[in-house]
Formats: sequence, structure tokens, C-alpha cells
Amino acid sequence: MGAARVEAAGPWQLTFTAAEGVEAARAFQHAAIMPLHYEGWADFTEHRAEIQRAFDEAGMGDRLCRLSPGTPETLSWSMARDAGPKRKIRAVNR
Repeated sequence: MGAARVEAAGPWQLTFTAAEGVEAARAFQHAAIMPLHYEGWADFTEHRAEIQRAFDEAGMGDRLCRLSPGTPETLSWSMARDAGPKRKIRAVNR
């Protein structure tokens, strides 16, 4: 997310807008949503507040899972809701 825009891409953004993130989240009803790469670069036109607001307005604010930049975190999930073994990965938002 972040709606990054650069001149070389013309009128199109390089990353999802917050509204597009909400639409993607609707397609994956039970998924936690981890927005990445939305701050720290001048070409981002939407930031944390806009993303949070869009998800809150859609009733999905509680599905946002934020990673702290540079801090390794262990994420775990099940491939099927209410079934199957949990999977784990280490992730770092840089």
C-alpha cells in the first residue's frame, strides 16, 4: 500500500492505494493484512493514517497487523481456517 507514484509510471501508482488494499482484504475474508512499504520514501502518497482510516471505515481495522521496521517478528498461521498445522516464518519490514 502507500499509493507510491513516480514520474516514469505516468498516472499509475506502483503500490496499492488504501482503497485497493480494502478491496483485496475483502477477497481474503479471514486473512490478517500486513501493509508494507508505505512510509520512508517520498513517492508514497498515502501513509499509516490513511490506510488505517480506510480499513476502519470498511469495518476491517482490526485485521491490520503492523510490523515495526527493522524488527524481526515470527508470524504463524494455519493454511485452513480451524484446521491443519500452524506454519511459521520470520519476517522483517525494512
